[in-house]
Amino acid sequence: MGSIVFFLPDVVGGVFSVINNLLQYAPTDRQVSVIAYSNECIPRRQVGRVSDKASFGRFSFHCNDNYYFIARRLFAKVPADLSCIVATDVLELLAIRLMRVRKPVVYVLMGDFQHYYDTAVAHQGVIDRYIAISREILDKLLALLPHRKDQIRLAYFSTPAVPVRRAAGATGRLKLIYVSRLEDGKNPLMLPQINRLLKAEGLEVEWTIVGDGPLRAELEKEIGNNANFRLAGFLSATELSREYRRHDIFILPSGHEGIPVSLIEAMKTGLAPIVSDISGGIREIVTNGNNGFLCPLGDAAAFAATIGKLNADRGLLEAVCSMAADFADKTFDPASCAERYWSVIREAEVTAGPKDFSAAPPGMLDSRWLPNPVVRLIRTIQTKRT
Repeated sequence: MGSIVFFLPDVVGGVFSVINNLLQYAPTDRQVSVIAYSNECIPRRQVGRVSDKASFGRFSFHCNDNYYFIARRLFAKVPADLSCIVATDVLELLAIRLMRVRKPVVYVLMGDFQHYYDTAVAHQGVIDRYIAISREILDKLLALLPHRKDQIRLAYFSTPAVPVRRAAGATGRLKLIYVSRLEDGKNPLMLPQINRLLKAEGLEVEWTIVGDGPLRAELEKEIGNNANFRLAGFLSATELSREYRRHDIFILPSGHEGIPVSLIEAMKTGLAPIVSDISGGIREIVTNGNNGFLCPLGDAAAFAATIGKLNADRGLLEAVCSMAADFADKTFDPASCAERYWSVIREAEVTAGPKDFSAAPPGMLDSRWLPNPVVRLIRTIQTKRT
């Protein structure tokens, strides 16, 4: 059979981690490629090199380009023996429609975001199989596309085993780690607020913040001269694994998620998670008071109270850490979870149906007969006027 091609946004984050971990278990009898794409108008930190079990290519486009031109350039990078496409976002699905690609397509919904659901519905004519990464996402997708229920699958993502867990028996100050982008939806500005509440109760903890983003400067201002914060920026997988092991608690006050890769990595390492009680998948991973804690969204006092509870009862902390690791190891076994994905890909290749390209193109300026320089000029002028 031919090549399997994964498309993903060229930005460091959970999507890249999910795909890269999956590639570790790529079938040895197949050619696998990854194409990472980026919008030149939105600078982001790009992904690193993917697994050596797949070939890797980058693709960039300008936000004012003709989408037919983008699609044509994008598929010029696809191997001639293309057998199946694995999509993770809208650009590749739009390109499939514009180029009328008739190969099997698997679309993975990577999070509980309206954008992913809208994409799933709008491009259903070219999608042969859907993969939902959590039961909540699965249920929402089934409600949106009940006529496609036979083509929708649940598959937890593959997360590598952790060779060394965090050492039990925490003494002294609790060590907390946040791993995510510094942006509005992740609520990193709550961390200094939680810290102030803890200090008011006479409790000192140590914070490590891993990641970067548009809120970094504001976060630094909120932290001020508090020496118990460390902003580590982006870390490699090896560096992050080392950081997990020296911490006690994983904290994520995010407002929107699917199942964060960082949450599973931290749990496998033996950290107690304290996370927002939100939809998307976290509730099926964290059982409150058992293998972690769920706090009301935006409630800094609840996060602080939970940290205080674990500080006062180190036996409870260690019990939760142990249950978190055991649950994550069992539920996110890397080999069996990866095989679920590859089996859905094989299923799509065997049972793919005809494609429906009848949905309207994104706009008049995305017609195949309009030269891209003309389209870019028109859109640039329109942008300046607005």
